[in-house]
Amino acid sequence: RAYAAGKIPGSFFRREGRPSQQAILTCRLTDRPLRPAFPDGYRNETQVVITVIGADQTNPHDVLAINAASASFMISGIPFEGPIGAVRLAFSQDGSWIAHPTFEEGEQSTFELVVAGRELDNGDVAVMMVEAGGTEKSFIFYADGAPKVTEEVIASGLEASKQYIKESIKLQRQLVASVIATRGPIEPLKYTPVLDYTDELFAAVEASATAKLQPAIRIALKSDRNAAIDEATAKTVAELAGSPDAPGKFAGQEKQIKEAVRSLTKKLVRKRVVDEGIRIDGRGPADLRPVSAEVGLIPTAHGTGLFQRGETQVLNVLTMAMPKMNQMIDSITRLVSEVLSSNGSTSMASVCASSLSLMDAGVPIVAPVAGIAMGLIFDQGKYTALTDILGAEDAFGDMDFKVAGTADAVTALQLDTKIEGIPSDVLAKALQQAKDARLKILGVMNSAISAPRATVNESAPKIVTFTIPLDKVGEVIGPKGKVINTIQQETGAEINVSDDGATGIITIGSPDNSKVEDAKSRILAIVDPPTAELGAVYTGRVVNTAAFGAFVNILPGRDGLVHISKLGNG
Repeated sequence: RAYAAGKIPGSFFRREGRPSQQAILTCRLTDRPLRPAFPDGYRNETQVVITVIGADQTNPHDVLAINAASASFMISGIPFEGPIGAVRLAFSQDGSWIAHPTFEEGEQSTFELVVAGRELDNGDVAVMMVEAGGTEKSFIFYADGAPKVTEEVIASGLEASKQYIKESIKLQRQLVASVIATRGPIEPLKYTPVLDYTDELFAAVEASATAKLQPAIRIALKSDRNAAIDEATAKTVAELAGSPDAPGKFAGQEKQIKEAVRSLTKKLVRKRVVDEGIRIDGRGPADLRPVSAEVGLIPTAHGTGLFQRGETQVLNVLTMAMPKMNQMIDSITRLVSEVLSSNGSTSMASVCASSLSLMDAGVPIVAPVAGIAMGLIFDQGKYTALTDILGAEDAFGDMDFKVAGTADAVTALQLDTKIEGIPSDVLAKALQQAKDARLKILGVMNSAISAPRATVNESAPKIVTFTIPLDKVGEVIGPKGKVINTIQQETGAEINVSDDGATGIITIGSPDNSKVEDAKSRILAIVDPPTAELGAVYTGRVVNTAAFGAFVNILPGRDGLVHISKLGNG
């Protein structure tokens, strides 16, 4: 609510508007750790409304939203295997983790980490969700000597989060006890579990379809594998459901049979990974698919990067905007990722392709960035981490763990799980496994382009930015913008003038570099106009006339009077 910050909505009727992008992201952040805590078979529509009724403009509220949502479930009677606790940590420039940082502390840190988890019977905390990333100034702080955020640092952050997650869980349990003491026992919600199929049906499907699915799940190519699985499914449905003329034992349950076949496929794929260490496409758990990278594919584009990993292929195209279009500092460049082929982790392929196109365009990024998606299978008490997961492994696995970074620092990561939490030591091992893959990918990317180009693409706008004294800004703009508009009309360049309170900032852009230089030289001449030399001859332009003579512009910012007695007949 706007009143939470002491503000009135700016709409005509002064009513609350639609949720902001930040509000939607907070909703997703809240949903991700809570969703796995509902029991199997619970399909009732459930809504949690989080309203910020007070905001001090100092402390973030997203982690409070996660804890509040968990607490509301705990006292609602809705089947919920909680409580779930969450905490935000910031990695400071001196190399320590700060719990529950303020906005200012977050801005002055190099990395922020949001962790949600649940407490196990042995007192440890299992991680259910991680959302983390470097701050805007992180690489500036690194250059000044701050320690870089490595996999080991993140592992230490996960360990540090456990104490605060336990504190949140303790408070929620105290709330539950208080509610029970005040209102009496919490009445559990009565619901009917929804089952996709019966145990009897699954047993029949397992007996019929296992032999048909075993060769199908060993096919490496996605399209061929899916076709073989569809064929096995159709045969199983025909065997168990029969036909209208000859109904089978499970006639009329075609949908349930298909669901059971899917569950059996998942079971067989997971069992093969755990027992044999072989994945659905024949790779080992830590193996990376073939990777390739190219740049400069579209000559007319300002920057392009094509990244392919297995059957996943993403083309990223970068466009650089002219100065008038940049509403924020970041929006002067626009990156569009076109997914040309998809089989797992198009998001991380987009990270790699974006890094390639940025460097191809000559955008001065500090270092190339690559991303990798990790998966996990937990079966028979054993955790198996998977590198570079396929789409099927994402669907059949227990974790989706995305990690992005440079060669020596992690820049972002995101974790979601389908099970009741993951031990932090398992995540630490997965981080190291992800680093190995990331370094291999960066090696391939570096073979295509290892650093930003020295100059931007010929078709891209040439943009220069420089400062001028603050008291000269008015002269550059002129009355009602006359001076700057004249320069833009005569040079064809676009000019943006702003200030930071201490100096004026001039940004000039044009597809033609000569126009940029022409506009820049004219502005510099206004800021520091050249002095006419005695005895020199100048060709000038008459800018005004009077009864006693004419005013002639001989140099930028320099007008002189030619007396009528010096004017010839012309």
